[in-house]
Amino acid sequence: AGEVLLAAARHVCAQDAFAPHVLEPPQLLGVEALRPDGLTLRLHVKTKPGEQWALMRALRAEIKRRLEEAGIDLPLPQRTTWLRRDPG
Repeated sequence: AGEVLLAAARHVCAQDAFAPHVLEPPQLLGVEALRPDGLTLRLHVKTKPGEQWALMRALRAEIKRRLEEAGIDLPLPQRTTWLRRDPG
């Protein structure tokens, strides 16, 4: 997953729309957290001030696409609902 994440970030940062605003190459800092529903990987991309928002949206879209392409499932919240009838 980390390799997929970093490859997606490099791809997006190299695009003409974003490359002039990226100050340093993307860095995968590693596992930030482990939880029962998944793990958090930290990716660092340094940009010019105010340019991070559009880049973040593009990164998230590309990361999601590449994770799906690689067969890596994203965890979805699951909820169990119990229905009970009162005997009255």
